[in-house]
Amino acid sequence: MIIAQEFTHSNMRPVTPVAVLPGAGSPALADSSPQLLEVGSGSNLYSMDPSKYKDVAVSANVESPIIKVVHAQLDTIFWNWKIDLEKLEGLRPQLESWKLLAQESENRVYRLPDRDRDLFIRPRGYGRYPFVIVAPGIGEVMISYNPKMPAVRARLYSEYLVSCPDPQIASSASQELVEAIFGLESVIGASQASAVHVAVDFMGWSPVIAEIFQGRFVCPAGDPSIEEYDRRSEVAHSLRWGGNGSALHAVIYDKSKEIREQSLHKSYLLEKYKAAGWDGVQPVYRLEGRFNREKLRELGIDLPLDVDPGALLRFVMKWLTLRDKPAGVHVDSDGDVNRSRWLVSAVWSQILDQGCAMLLDLGSIYSREARSDPDLRRLEFMAGGVLTSYAALRGVSLGEAFRLVYYEHLEKLKSEGSSPGEAVRRRRDRFLLPVEVGIGA
Repeated sequence: MIIAQEFTHSNMRPVTPVAVLPGAGSPALADSSPQLLEVGSGSNLYSMDPSKYKDVAVSANVESPIIKVVHAQLDTIFWNWKIDLEKLEGLRPQLESWKLLAQESENRVYRLPDRDRDLFIRPRGYGRYPFVIVAPGIGEVMISYNPKMPAVRARLYSEYLVSCPDPQIASSASQELVEAIFGLESVIGASQASAVHVAVDFMGWSPVIAEIFQGRFVCPAGDPSIEEYDRRSEVAHSLRWGGNGSALHAVIYDKSKEIREQSLHKSYLLEKYKAAGWDGVQPVYRLEGRFNREKLRELGIDLPLDVDPGALLRFVMKWLTLRDKPAGVHVDSDGDVNRSRWLVSAVWSQILDQGCAMLLDLGSIYSREARSDPDLRRLEFMAGGVLTSYAALRGVSLGEAFRLVYYEHLEKLKSEGSSPGEAVRRRRDRFLLPVEVGIGA
């Protein structure tokens, strides 16, 4: 049995020792009215000097809880799109007019006219993106005329990505949204991934305050910020490593609680949990890694074919790990502050293995280093020539020819039981070198 540290601090009252039962996921209270830490939203417990607390006891025979992963997915993807400048500027007066109509509307939205799908403009934008157009259930397109920002940024919603695990297909859906707004030949150039969130939902373990005191979480971003916790049980409901502006940050939070209290529109996830064996009572936690453009660039992730959900999950679970303290080690007495030497917890390994089994896991993130040196310019000229000839024979524009070829090829791949992502990745294996990403020791 592990006993939580007894904490003392000039601004805090002593904490009644709390017993943590093996595999229970939450501590049993030592008495009916414990004095708990006065910790508010966003508190950082590691800001206290390690000498201010001590380990009471550590057992070598603590059994790891049995983890059940009930869901895993790409949770959010943002794509940057290059748009024909003439079309971008030409739509600006209409965007301003539609936005005013949305502000005056009783429903606070305005449906875009003359569109073959439901598209609505919001009455307000996000920061430097003053115009936001929504496709319900699919995603939204953010438009900026600030030269320092990507002109068009498309986000696909979590509820859409649940049924669309392949980033290649997701990118096509994003492009269709953009073209529905600006026109078929408005997109010039490939999309660029600007933010990717990967998530895994599990039950069988809940983070407790004692584990944070013991320094079991190891992360280059430093100490976790406790955003919400239960004072009575000392179970953490929401932890964060890094900030929203960081190149990479991670969160662990009670997803089932969040859905019930804040996100009723995501109740479809509760049904997925039940189908996977959830009893509807015990908490389902989510571990989510959020990669922003800076980290994606570092990993060589630009195009849809670069997005590897399984590898990204393994990357974030190597960046942030839950470690088991060796039996008999007392941080204050033995001075073992190098927690990276501690073994990765079996809890972490179970989450990783089961999560990757549910995701599209390609086994590696590919580097930009070429396995061979194909003549890319020659391939570009050949593809352009063939596409131009196709457009001439069909009597359509070059943009429409590209669209027709793409969708005809999709049908061919579907008849073969394949997908565009799989087809590209098979070819990619011939040219690019993979970079293996493991969880680490």
